[in-house]
Amino acid sequence: MSGSSHVLRDRNGAAYLGAVVVSGFGTSAMMLVAGIWVMTLTKSTSLAALVTFLVWAPTLVGPVIGAVVDKVRQRCLRHQLHRVGRGRDSDSARRHP
Repeated sequence: MSGSSHVLRDRNGAAYLGAVVVSGFGTSAMMLVAGIWVMTLTKSTSLAALVTFLVWAPTLVGPVIGAVVDKVRQRCLRHQLHRVGRGRDSDSARRHP
């Protein structure tokens, strides 16, 4: 029995897999249409190009960020990210009582 048929026989697994496929289709469609949508609304090719770049940037930069994270000591990275997150929380708490 292969792994995919085992997942599809499980009711929860099949539902989850179906939801992931639908979500992935929606995300891909939005990534492709975002620039066209902005161009239609603003008639600006520059803004359309900027939006397309910004939508695709995480996909393009993700492998580089992953490689950097793999090279850094995990404990140090977690500590720095925790400090950044804590700083944002304390700033927002001061601004909005």
